[in-house]
Order: sequence, then structure tokens, then C-alpha cells
Amino acid sequence: MDVFDSFIKHNISPSIVKAPTKLLTVEYDYDYEYENGVSVQIGKELKPNRIQYKPKVSYTADKDAFYTLCFIDPDLENKEHQFKNPVKHWLVVNIPGNDVEAGEVITDYIGHELSVKITSEAFEASIKYDLHRYIFLLFKQQDKIDASDEIRDTEYSHKERNNWNFHSFIFKYRLGQPVAGNFFLCRYTGEILSD
Repeated sequence: MDVFDSFIKHNISPSIVKAPTKLLTVEYDYDYEYENGVSVQIGKELKPNRIQYKPKVSYTADKDAFYTLCFIDPDLENKEHQFKNPVKHWLVVNIPGNDVEAGEVITDYIGHELSVKITSEAFEASIKYDLHRYIFLLFKQQDKIDASDEIRDTEYSHKERNNWNFHSFIFKYRLGQPVAGNFFLCRYTGEILSD
């Protein structure tokens, strides 16, 4: 199944965002504690301990263009209330070409377990254990953007992570439709990972 069809099958498109046609390559644990990394297979389930650290994201890019990468969870509250309260797990803007590390980080990366730890008051235990859709989206910017008024979120802050107005952000910076994407499923295991 291709990217477009997978986004539709898992009710990401059109309810959350228009489906991209290109796949983002996302690899976890590529240089951390595991000898072998884990590549995100679109729509497949991953265990929380495999997504604890920031992944390597790669894609074919226009070397003269800037890109925005976001990683979101629209299922914090309840799948019935789609995208009213998405969690912003990672946000990088002004990425030159495909050099994600050279981009401007607005929101530091957090994995699933840490997200549960810092947002546990926001949802009931009965919801925590459901599968969540974790979505990577890549947007091609029209030009370099001035994001100086955006509040920065560090690893352990969550003030601007919950209830993130994704659509307003996309509109504000004229990002349009995503040019590439990927997603996986994950559920809380009941254990909080330690640093």
C-alpha cells in the first residue's frame, strides 16, 4: 500500500491533512543503544522503547529550498475528537534541503513514553492504552520563514505541545500540503522510561 492510500486507510486524510504522495524515510535507534536501527514501516506498530530518541529522517529535496518537519499525535484526547488537541512531538523549520540537523528547532523531540509522562493529566487512563497514530509530515516552504515569535518547547516542557493549532501554523507560514509523510502506531505500555 502506498503513502496516499495508507493515510486514507488510517483516517489521517482527509480528516487531519491531505495525504502526501512521497514517503519520508524515518529510522530510529540508528546510533543509540541498539545495534540495528528500526525503519518506520508506514502504518505498522512500534514499541515505545524503540522511539525514545530522535530519529534520522531523510528524503529527496530541492537543495535550494527550505522545509518544515513536524511530528504529531492527534490521538491524545480521543479518536472521536480528531485533531482538536494534537500533541506536537517535534517541530523543525527552515531546514536547508534535506539537512534536518541544520534546521531551526521550535520543539524538541519527545517519544511516546515521555509524552505520557508530561501530559498524563490531560487524558484518562482508559484512553492512554489505545493505539496512537504518530505522524511525520514534511512541508516545502515558499521561502525561509521568521519563526521568532514561536514559543520554544524543550524536551520536558509541554505548554505549547498540547492543543497545538496545527492548521493555523500551516496557514500562518503558507506551507500548503505536505510533500512527504510517514506514520506508525504506538501504545503506552504502563512504564515510563528513565533517562
